[in-house]
Amino acid sequence: LRRGVFQGDSTSPTIFNLTNDPIHKMVRASGRGCPALGLDRPSGSSGFADDTSCHTGGSDAIPAMRVIVNTIGPVYIWLGMFFNMKKSVISAIDHSTGLPMPTDSITVNGVPFSVLSPSEAHKHLGVRMTLTGAFAAEKARVRSEMQRRLDELQKDEVLPPPLKELTITIGVTSIFRYSAGVVPWTKSEMEVITKMWIRAYKY
Repeated sequence: LRRGVFQGDSTSPTIFNLTNDPIHKMVRASGRGCPALGLDRPSGSSGFADDTSCHTGGSDAIPAMRVIVNTIGPVYIWLGMFFNMKKSVISAIDHSTGLPMPTDSITVNGVPFSVLSPSEAHKHLGVRMTLTGAFAAEKARVRSEMQRRLDELQKDEVLPPPLKELTITIGVTSIFRYSAGVVPWTKSEMEVITKMWIRAYKY
């Protein structure tokens, strides 16, 4: 380790925020992002833990993204925070036609990003969604993860009912609550989830 601090060090989150926050300010200052509700200027990036998503829109979305990447790329390299190109993907769609847009002109050190289909889900702020606005992948993950945890809880022979109820509240319903504010669940889907919880409380 030649610079920085170890992951888990008590000062690590503060130092990371001090170095990463200016990146988001640079993106916003470029004015090349998407309009965002409640902001007086476009917001072209979102941060979630140590992940960063950049987004643009409009007729010049591709050139705008190129500007953003070319602006923040050298800064990340200077900070010693390199792009993980194996985990980094890019996706673009023309909403007027529903067709993907070419993104090969957006590169880091001459290397283009792996392309993600607009109909394929990606994680944005921890929520799985597509550029077409579909949340099917997030719904499937929420249901399967809740069911997996409930199945494991059913095997327990030690916890008394009050602690099992607390376990469901903390460890199961929280999976749903995390993305509930943005995922458009239907009434029938909600009824299925409600019955899942009720069955768990009865056990």
